Amino acid sequence: MVGYADSIQFNEHRHGARKEGFLSPQADLSLQTFFGLQTWNSIRALDFLMGVEGVDAERIGCTGESGGGTQTMMITGIDPRIKAAFPCVMVSTAMQGGCTCENTHYLRIGQGNIDIAALTAPRPLGMTAADDWTKELATKGLPDLKNLYAMLGVPDRVTAHIATQFPHNYNLPSRLAMYAFFNKHFQLGHKEPLEERDFVFSTKDELTVWTSEHPKPSGDQVGTAHEKAVCAWFTAQDAKWQAKEGADELILKAWHTIVGRGTASGTDVSYEATAKEDRGDYLVIQGLTRNTAHGEEVSASFLFPKEWKGKAVLWLTDEGFDSIYGTGPSPEVKKLLDAGVAIACPQIYLEGATEQPKAGDNLKAKPNDFREFSGYTFGYNPTLLARRVHDAFTMVAMMQSHDKWPAKEIEIIGTDGAAPVALVAGALLGNAVSNVKAELNGFRFANLTSFWDVNFVPGAVKYGDVEALQRLCQKR
Repeated sequence: MVGYADSIQFNEHRHGARKEGFLSPQADLSLQTFFGLQTWNSIRALDFLMGVEGVDAERIGCTGESGGGTQTMMITGIDPRIKAAFPCVMVSTAMQGGCTCENTHYLRIGQGNIDIAALTAPRPLGMTAADDWTKELATKGLPDLKNLYAMLGVPDRVTAHIATQFPHNYNLPSRLAMYAFFNKHFQLGHKEPLEERDFVFSTKDELTVWTSEHPKPSGDQVGTAHEKAVCAWFTAQDAKWQAKEGADELILKAWHTIVGRGTASGTDVSYEATAKEDRGDYLVIQGLTRNTAHGEEVSASFLFPKEWKGKAVLWLTDEGFDSIYGTGPSPEVKKLLDAGVAIACPQIYLEGATEQPKAGDNLKAKPNDFREFSGYTFGYNPTLLARRVHDAFTMVAMMQSHDKWPAKEIEIIGTDGAAPVALVAGALLGNAVSNVKAELNGFRFANLTSFWDVNFVPGAVKYGDVEALQRLCQKR
């Protein structure tokens, strides 16, 4: 919808990365995207429709094809006012949608369009398949949706019109299937088979919303200037809700979604020591922690004092174990060992990485190519920081549940580039850790200028940046 027909305020509905406006680092840090704007437009269009005299609120349907199929799935998934949906040539286990208005951060990590379409249940759901990425719908995806509807006791509410002899479009047979779908589920009472009536094409003057009374926007109300203004408006709205009482509760939930995983359970982790060296007052141990729930392994080095007091530190660093030990313990580490505190230093995910993988590395994107949008990478994959937080969750669970030396108290320390990881992990772990020390050295997510910085996290600024995470850590 953005930039289409009379929606001229955005004359480029998909462009390459910019310094300001949509597809800029600052916009992505605040989750300001074409996808978000389009979804908001869908909600407002529905609000308008609900206010039209004579509209039956219990018989509101939505349909569309291709990108319109994506829009149909999204608005139906989040808004119960849509009572039946008919997304065409989009629901599949293959391609999920190629435009910036069909993708956004975190949307399809571990899921796809079949899952999103399933949000329609138990409301009626109809689909179509053609000779495109939906051509295997009958055997991949549709059986799962049928199982879901059967489990909910409404097996007759899901259907698909399989017409793989046609290319990617909303053709007459597909439209006739859609008419029959809504006729049935909205009990419209039309005699079947339904047929389309002949019609006369309307002129542009008859269709346009712009008139002398409502002239079309111009100047700074369209294009780049307007795009920047909309992003600034979104930022202002964020500042308003962030200042409200109870905002931190929403911020905490948002960060759980951003990280994409709950804290680990002791029953899901196991530990194996692989090497041990006696250094007199303490042991240097190499070990491997496995997270069986997620099929992950975390290598770690441990400094274990022989006069252990039951306290432990999870030391996170992007420089590796040598940065705190080398040929012997650093002064701060020695102080902890002398106090009877054990130290665990994991090899965090992609330790020493200089940047996150780019979408363009695989797509060979050209300058100003919309495929450089970070929502493609982070719409399907966790951020590097999130994966490192996952490692911290695994380590804390192991340290708490170790069969011989379970830690009674755990502190997290983050240094050498891993301070943001320590801060996020500490905020989400809550009372599972006693304290968090993060050597941020002035770091703020808002200061990042590259989508591919190792600490770039879409939404980090929208949900309070470092300041909010510090507050959450202090509330334990």
